[in-house]
Amino acid sequence: MKRISNLLLEIGSSMLIFVFLFPQPSMAEDVVNSSYEIVVIGNRAFGNLVVSGDYREAIKRISGTVDRHHPFSAPNNLCVVYTAIGQYEAALPFCDKAIEVAEWKSRPGPGRLKDRVQMVTIAALAHSNRGVARVLSGDEAGGEDDFQAAIELKNDMRAPLRNFARMSIGSSEPVAVIIRSR
Repeated sequence: MKRISNLLLEIGSSMLIFVFLFPQPSMAEDVVNSSYEIVVIGNRAFGNLVVSGDYREAIKRISGTVDRHHPFSAPNNLCVVYTAIGQYEAALPFCDKAIEVAEWKSRPGPGRLKDRVQMVTIAALAHSNRGVARVLSGDEAGGEDDFQAAIELKNDMRAPLRNFARMSIGSSEPVAVIIRSR
């Protein structure tokens, strides 16, 4: 539990760098010309391999981790790596698992998060990442639902706000860029 608490504090503190309230109309061109943002947990579950672009090794190593050691980071990072390489059907089950873990951790009980701020941070992150995988796979309605869920959970997190704005405005090139949480 201490590992997850530290992880979430790191995510939260690094996400503060990317805070803004709502994309302004003057930012519309910037949003259209930008990529979708997917967030990897860089210092957990071999996220550093994802960030470095060593996707094959990342998949191998992350898949070999024990779920109890990285219950959120492992599926989240696999969601990100499979999205980054365009294997959306492989990404979506891991995206779903990351959301499931975030929701499970929010319930009272042993081994679960007691701090709602921590829970909403990981849940918003997971929804935003799944939203990107859905949009890039052609499921814009599902992606929009995920971006809106992420924004409702944590309206000061950059990735879901920019992803929603980018999807709403549209762009000719559906590209995702990996953002390292820390």
